[in-house]
Amino acid sequence: MKVFQKQFILLLVTWVGLSGAAAYFYFTALDHIVGRLTQQSASLIAFTVRAEVEQKLAELGFKDAWSDGFAAPLRQLLFEVRDKYQEVEEFVLVARDSQVVFSLNSAGGIPSNGSHGQAVIPTMNDNVSEIAIAGVDDDAYVASWNLGAGSDLRAILGIDAQAGIRDMRHQLNLKLYLVAFAGILTAILVSLLGARVLKSPMNQITKAMDQIDKRSYGFRIKAKPEDEFAETYQKVNRALTRLEQLDSVQRAAVQRRNSLANEMKTISRFMDIMAHEIKNPLHALVINVDVLKSKIQKGRAKTDTLKHARIIEREIDHLKEVVGGFLKYLRPGVPQKERLKTNDIAKEVCQMVAAEAGKRKIKIETRLGKDLRDVVVDRGQIQQALHNIVINAIHASSDQSKIQVRTWEKGRKSLIAVRDAGTGMSKEELKKIFDLYYTTKKDGSGIGVPVTRRIIEANSGQIQFESKVGKGTTVTIMFSTV
Repeated sequence: MKVFQKQFILLLVTWVGLSGAAAYFYFTALDHIVGRLTQQSASLIAFTVRAEVEQKLAELGFKDAWSDGFAAPLRQLLFEVRDKYQEVEEFVLVARDSQVVFSLNSAGGIPSNGSHGQAVIPTMNDNVSEIAIAGVDDDAYVASWNLGAGSDLRAILGIDAQAGIRDMRHQLNLKLYLVAFAGILTAILVSLLGARVLKSPMNQITKAMDQIDKRSYGFRIKAKPEDEFAETYQKVNRALTRLEQLDSVQRAAVQRRNSLANEMKTISRFMDIMAHEIKNPLHALVINVDVLKSKIQKGRAKTDTLKHARIIEREIDHLKEVVGGFLKYLRPGVPQKERLKTNDIAKEVCQMVAAEAGKRKIKIETRLGKDLRDVVVDRGQIQQALHNIVINAIHASSDQSKIQVRTWEKGRKSLIAVRDAGTGMSKEELKKIFDLYYTTKKDGSGIGVPVTRRIIEANSGQIQFESKVGKGTTVTIMFSTV
C-alpha cells in the first residue's frame, strides 16, 4: 500500500474515532441534562396546573362530590392550560373505585380509561395530599394528587416533559450530524490534500530513482528553501552528483581501456600490413640488385643497368611512402591551433591543387558562404587534410569534369564539402574507407583517407563520406565555430 493511502486511512480512522467519542460524550451529557431539566419542568407544570384546577373547581363550588356540571368549565380551563403548556398531555379524575369521572387528552377526546391513571393508581393511598411525580418513560411523567382532604377523587396529570424542547433537541442533533458529516468530509479532503502533498515529493524521489536505474545522473530535484522536504531533496541531489562523478570516471576509464585496446589491435594489424607492404618491395630490391651485379660482372649494356636502377629507386620510394604514412597515422603531431577563416583555408587549398586539376582540364568551382564565423584549428594540418580530399576527388574524376568546393554554416558548425562527379563507391566500400591501406585505386597506398581522418579528429572536427556508384562522392568536414 502506498504511503499516501496509509496516511489517508490513518487520518480517516482517527477522525471517525474522535468524532464517535465526542458524539458519545455529547449524547450522554445531553441526556443527563435533559433528564434533570424535564423532571424539574414536570414538577413546575404539575404545581401550576394543580393550583389552577383547584382554583377553578373552588369557583364552581366543588367540595367533595363530582358533578357533571363541572366538566365543561374544567375542560375549557384545561384547553387554556394546554395552550400555555404544551407539555400537558392528559388530565384524568379517578374515583376510589378506579372509575374515570373526567378525562381530557391532548386531542380533546374522552378516553374510556386513563392510561396514565392506570399506571399510578395502584401506588396511591388515602393520605396523598402532596403531588407525587413518577416517570413513565424517558419523555413522560405522571403527577397525581387528591383533590381535597375529604374528596374521593384523585387528579392524574400526564406530562410530556420534552414536548417544549423536542424541536430544539432535534435541531441540536441535526446540527451535530451536520458537524460530524462536515468533519468526515474535512478529514477526507485533508487526507487527500495530505496525500497530494506527500505524493509530490515521493514522485520526485521516485523519478530520481528511475533516472539512477537508467544510469542517467543529470536529473536534479528542484526544491524551494521553505519546502519541508528541501533537506531530503538536497541529499538526493548530492547523491546524484556523486554518482554522476563516479559514472564519469568509470566511463572515462572504460573509454581509455577500449581506446588502448583498439590502438593495440590497430597497431598489430598495421604491423602485419606493413610487413606485407615492405616484404614485396624488399624482395623486388633483392632480385634487381642480383641482376645488376650479374650484368655488371658480365659487362652488359648501360641501358639495362639504368632500367634496374630505376626499379630499385621506385621500390625505395614506395617503401618510404608506406613507412611515412604509417608514422603520420601513428603520430599526426600536436595541432598548433589558431583562429582562422574557413573560406581562407578553402581558397588556399584550391590554389594548391589548381595545377594538378589543370593537367586534366578539371574545373574547381567554389561556392563560399558569407560572414562565416572563425574556427580554431592547425592551419598546416587542415590544409593537408583538405588537400588530400581534393586530390582524391581529382583522381576519381574524369577529364574535363567539375569539382565543387563549398563552405557554409549549420548551427554552431562550419562546414567544407568537396563534391566530385566520379565513379563513386558502393556501401561496402564506404564501410572500409577509413581502414588503413584500403584503397579503391590501382596505384593507391590506402594511407591518405585514414591519415586525413586522424588529422580532422585531432583538430576536434568530423568527416563524413556520401557516395553512390556512378554518381560521385561528397566529402564533408566540419568544425565548431567561435
